[in-house]
Amino acid sequence: MLEVLAAIGLAVFLYVGGLASEESPAEVIVGFLDDDRRALNSSDATSPPVATPVAGAKPTASSTPVAIATPTAIPTPIATATPTQRLIIPAFRRTAEGWVLNKPLRVDTEWAMVMDGKILGKVKGAFQPRKTPCLYGSGCLLAVGKKLPETKKSDVYSGELSPKVTQRPIVVITSYDGKPIPFATNPDKWRTETPAADWVGRFNQAFREKFASTKNCAQAGEGPEKAVLAEYTDHDISVRRSLVSQRGQRMVEMLLKNYRCKDVPADGPYSAQLFHFKNGLDWVWLGNGMSFLEAGDYDGDGQSELIYFMSRGGKDGFVMYYNSVSKFIRLAWAYPDE
Repeated sequence: MLEVLAAIGLAVFLYVGGLASEESPAEVIVGFLDDDRRALNSSDATSPPVATPVAGAKPTASSTPVAIATPTAIPTPIATATPTQRLIIPAFRRTAEGWVLNKPLRVDTEWAMVMDGKILGKVKGAFQPRKTPCLYGSGCLLAVGKKLPETKKSDVYSGELSPKVTQRPIVVITSYDGKPIPFATNPDKWRTETPAADWVGRFNQAFREKFASTKNCAQAGEGPEKAVLAEYTDHDISVRRSLVSQRGQRMVEMLLKNYRCKDVPADGPYSAQLFHFKNGLDWVWLGNGMSFLEAGDYDGDGQSELIYFMSRGGKDGFVMYYNSVSKFIRLAWAYPDE
């Protein structure tokens, strides 16, 4: 079986991808409304930056293209940030050449918030000089709004190195150079499913082919150095989430249960593994530490993109799969020692 390991290098952020469909009328930036992970992970980031005047700046649930305001000059002071602030992370931009890693934005920008295929409203990303560098290679803006939507906190999205549980990140989209963006529909109709027994059997078979053996401890709470080769059965394999499209493709998060050693290894079968099933038997392993966020057509090419939160190898990040999951682009970052 073909295996694709989404390896993360030593750079704070990485771009991996290629040309997307040529039928893309809109230049659009996809980003994320997220907790300030540097503030959560660093004692140095608890001092808020000083408010500074800067220059630089309702979507509807319809399939009609919606115009989103582009950066404009706003000569007003930006609200002072707090240690619990939330940020807008501009991540991926769709150009005529394809999806690329977005360059840092240094102007105020208006975004539409998308969750579960619905536009929640708008939020402003305000540029503000920071005392400490932005954690994300693509830059970050301070999220400003009367009431930002709250999502359920979960350790699924907290990251491998984060000591605190974070909210689920929210996908945000904006236009680029004044071009309209389409409503983020999901033309491939990706949805969460409860897989039938025959599909679970195929999932288990793929998992066993990828992980023929594993290690575990004999007693609960033992150190990982006590782990020895251990057998497992299909009952030990847990399907955490299975997505299916109208084309019959599937994206499946699986892991082994009942790890008895003290600390669960981040890169082994006891952490979530992502598999892409093109059809009943043809599958691709996409890596570990992946948690589904959103599916939507962000560039208007008639195909859904899939976005995952990623945490592995000492780095966190976001991954977007496109072109029927044949290509991807990734933003990843490390937490500096502070």
